[in-house]
Amino acid sequence: MKMLDGLRSVARALGGHLHVPMDVLRAAIPDSDRFAVRVEAAPPGLRLQGNATPSGTALSFSALVVVEGIDYDGDHRRLHLRLRDVTLSTDDDATGPLATAIRDSEARTEDGGDLIARVFGPPAYVTEAVADRIVIDLLAIPRIAEHPHLRALLAVGTSLVGFTAIEVADDALEIELAALPAGAGAAVRSAFHGIVAGKTP
Repeated sequence: MKMLDGLRSVARALGGHLHVPMDVLRAAIPDSDRFAVRVEAAPPGLRLQGNATPSGTALSFSALVVVEGIDYDGDHRRLHLRLRDVTLSTDDDATGPLATAIRDSEARTEDGGDLIARVFGPPAYVTEAVADRIVIDLLAIPRIAEHPHLRALLAVGTSLVGFTAIEVADDALEIELAALPAGAGAAVRSAFHGIVAGKTP
């Protein structure tokens, strides 16, 4: 009970939510010759526009990303997104199957989940890509999954204090916080899975 009260105190100390200016998010996004993206607030989501070079094909993209929520389940943290108003374009002289698919309009679709599944082939951490719906298992992302102790820390931490909603307001993210977001029982299971994973060599 004391631990629960302490967690609730942490959430209350943060005002029940975090206010994250968009400039903080922009600064955290890596930028390179192969990938560059601009992020703008577009309630209820974020508008992403940029350039990338997957499989050696230079392309430009734009999409609206809406965060629907997150599932706290054992050693999984599944982030539910909607990927809407997706557009792709490439140079007329670009070669390769991806470039051909874009020019032939096979990859031009407003359903971002279908696009990822059909054209790019979703990575293992994308557990669902259907219509405009995408589900990402955050703890399965390679940079996290390859480090058991980091993965365990995130699993345990997010089972104790997590977010219940993310909204876009003005030029900032408003993140609603909650202690034990999936309940006490789920927190115990999540912590157990996280600790076991952290002990795995």
